[in-house]
Amino acid sequence: MIPSERIEQIKELLYQQKSVSIQELCDKLFCSPSTIRRDLIDLEEAGILRRTHGGAVLVSKNTTEFSSYIRSLENTKEKHYISKIATTYIKDDMSIFMDSSSTVHALCNHLYKFKNLIIITNSILIPYTLINHDDLTVFCTGGVQKRHSYSLIGDMSFEFIKNYKPDLCFVSCKAVDETGIYEADFQQTTIKKKMIQNATKSILLVDSSKFKDSAFMSISDLTNIDTIITDKRPDTYPNFTPQLQKKFKW
Repeated sequence: MIPSERIEQIKELLYQQKSVSIQELCDKLFCSPSTIRRDLIDLEEAGILRRTHGGAVLVSKNTTEFSSYIRSLENTKEKHYISKIATTYIKDDMSIFMDSSSTVHALCNHLYKFKNLIIITNSILIPYTLINHDDLTVFCTGGVQKRHSYSLIGDMSFEFIKNYKPDLCFVSCKAVDETGIYEADFQQTTIKKKMIQNATKSILLVDSSKFKDSAFMSISDLTNIDTIITDKRPDTYPNFTPQLQKKFKW
């Protein structure tokens, strides 16, 4: 079993049971205790679990932002699907905010189609991904690199963002409900909120699992989001008003 598959299975067991033992993981995943311990260390550093004597317990998803590496492994097909829809809103010569989420990063694979785009981002991964695109100009904020993340955060990043008023803003989030969009990290919330406020049009990119998650810090009301792009109709779709339902694309 490759490491990413093993990590996903460990996470799935944790989400179902809230706690697991090393022996249980060894039996179910056919791995040695040393391999499982290394995986648990990585997942603890990513903020997903807390190791205990002989096992691990799940950390609350409501107040925890998982590492960029872990998030990049999740729902990759859905992110690719969402990013293809998102490109229909892009035209040559546009200026665009892109946040540091793994969902928005997936959009980079489709930007080669366009000419003379200006990208403004607090991601350190997006400039690297777009380095060979001759028709793109990328502005990257300064700031402090968030631990276990591809994000630049802090006052320097916020001050940089507030100076721009681009045509589009692409953001993602940790959770969505019929009242708004939410994050688990204060500094990420502050930057995304300013991106949404300053852009002419704001587009939310979220896979359908985000409608089942929760987070405790509000980024924005959905009235400030022009379009919500997801991979399929979420189960909570009937809870949204008819006006908000018109914003959905899948």
